Amino acid sequence: RIWRSGAAMFGADSPAVALQSAVSGLALRLWFGDGAGWRVDTGRAASAASAAGAAGPSGLEVVLQTGPAQRMTKVFMLGAS
Repeated sequence: RIWRSGAAMFGADSPAVALQSAVSGLALRLWFGDGAGWRVDTGRAASAASAAGAAGPSGLEVVLQTGPAQRMTKVFMLGAS
């Protein structure tokens, strides 16, 4: 769902990005420093945190599924200086 929000920022004229043929799925989760741990963003968590004056997500986890038991996980720290 996060990728939909990102794609919406660029409009319908932006070309689609093709995934590698072996990738069968993509999952994203966000880390907020509120003690709740990793969670799937429904498209509202980051904007709700921002509206409440709280810090946005500080981590992004991306999991690529390439088979029934084959996953590649990458974690990105956000906002580090």
